[in-house]
Amino acid sequence: MKSQYRIKLTTLTPVCIGDGKTINPVTDYISDRNQVHYLNKEKIAERLAGDDELMDRYMSGIISNMNNNRTEFDLKDFLEKVLKLSLHDYALYSVEGKNTKELNTIIKNPDRSPYIPGSTLKGAIKTAFLYEWLLDKNNGWCKRYFQNMNDKDKERELKRELEAEFDSYQLGIHDSSMFDFEKNCKVIENKRISIKTGALTIPQSWECISENKTCETQIWEMRKGDKIYSWEDICRVVNRYTQHQNIREIELLEDISENGNIKYKDERIKDSLIKFYEEMDAEIEDNPNCIFMRIGSGKGYFYNSVAQALYLADSSSDKGDFLKLLKKSGYGKIYDRKIKRMKEYDLNPDEFPITRFIELSDNQPLGWVKLELK
Repeated sequence: MKSQYRIKLTTLTPVCIGDGKTINPVTDYISDRNQVHYLNKEKIAERLAGDDELMDRYMSGIISNMNNNRTEFDLKDFLEKVLKLSLHDYALYSVEGKNTKELNTIIKNPDRSPYIPGSTLKGAIKTAFLYEWLLDKNNGWCKRYFQNMNDKDKERELKRELEAEFDSYQLGIHDSSMFDFEKNCKVIENKRISIKTGALTIPQSWECISENKTCETQIWEMRKGDKIYSWEDICRVVNRYTQHQNIREIELLEDISENGNIKYKDERIKDSLIKFYEEMDAEIEDNPNCIFMRIGSGKGYFYNSVAQALYLADSSSDKGDFLKLLKKSGYGKIYDRKIKRMKEYDLNPDEFPITRFIELSDNQPLGWVKLELK
């Protein structure tokens, strides 16, 4: 009989698992007094039906706002003062947040209830097991990759081996139970920070499942061939991967800002991140039979796990093999606006991952969850 685990999942920080769609403040929602109100378009259409003049005013205003004309159309004012609709009438539902730009939406079921896909959890767990396999020197994959990375045929063969290894881990995970959107979600500004430079990108607005919210899911037997992994095995492997990632990011945050030429514009961001990772490490040590991991953002498994393992596998003092890999992958170049072409810069392998971005909300990384047995 297959092992089956009932799991309680708790969001430790806001979680954004996008559905690839966006909505905008011109036609889809109104932001007012730290609330985002999603429009009930059917109710609005009912009120406009049969009145050509009102319909023309509404459509002209919408088009004007979409074209960013100076004569702004106040949609809230139009709904309340012209159409005589109350907030209860024109708002389908409302969540905490402030936003006046395009809004990225998260995965929901047809009833607009968000959830965490089982495939997202499965991918995160399998990535950790792939990392564990890569750290095992007995299989020699990292060594063989360094030896053959300039041979395209052998490199393709090694990547196929890696994909086969990833696929060899079998487990079943249900989609989580549903979250109540109004009670458990909010709208945030999702900033991304380069660990290397401390530079912040232009914020994006996202729906998210708020921190400290819970749901349930189920995990069925995890195995690789004849080997069956216990819950304790899964916790150990995933948490080791999590801790290695956290340690690496702490090292980068401390070394680059203290010893390099880069000065973080806002030291509070760096300090907040380091504190978070240190507290997460303590949580893992205190709760070895729980899983702590990050979901919903970041690169694919190659740069999440494989590159990290390759970095550790290069035991040379100058990380020469790993440096060759980075350059082969296109790192070490930057676009020079003055000469209008790419130019090389001094690439330091100890600054890996040079393009790692941490998604932030209130100076905490997004996407952290805790899984424990019910």
